[in-house]
Amino acid sequence: MSHAPVAPALHEERAGTVAALGNAALPAQRVRAVSAERIALVAIAAWIPLQLWYAWPALRATPFDGRWQHDPSIFVYEGALLRNGAMPYADFWDHKGPLIYLINAAGLSVADGRLWGVWAAGVLAVWVACAAGYAALRSAFGVPGAMAGIVFFLLAMAGIETTANMTEQYALP
Repeated sequence: MSHAPVAPALHEERAGTVAALGNAALPAQRVRAVSAERIALVAIAAWIPLQLWYAWPALRATPFDGRWQHDPSIFVYEGALLRNGAMPYADFWDHKGPLIYLINAAGLSVADGRLWGVWAAGVLAVWVACAAGYAALRSAFGVPGAMAGIVFFLLAMAGIETTANMTEQYALP
């Protein structure tokens, strides 16, 4: 058995008025906030591949010349060996875990043996790390705090990361 409100017309009228007054300005504010947030997220998402493109040593020197570039070239070589059927630690050896070889082999397979597939795997890893970090920061600090946190993260990564295709890059997500 259900009971009706004592004054249903008054109750519905007040509820409608409160809902109409309370939500009148809200959609416009949400649209502006969401669109600004999306614009910032697109800008950050575009920044990641540009930053890693700049750091990718193959663009400057094909043989991965330089201070730290021997690691990325070894990882790509070992990924190519793995892709061609070699067995890690039996046919080739490096002191890294097998996941770096698998990531490089997958990147080379996606790109039909070309280096851009390995670069794309690194971009994907940083995108996933930024998305996870943004979600966590947004729930804790809101949109402005999350944006600031992601920008500082990427700036710090640019200062610390010496090149692309390093194990640290794949450990981020």
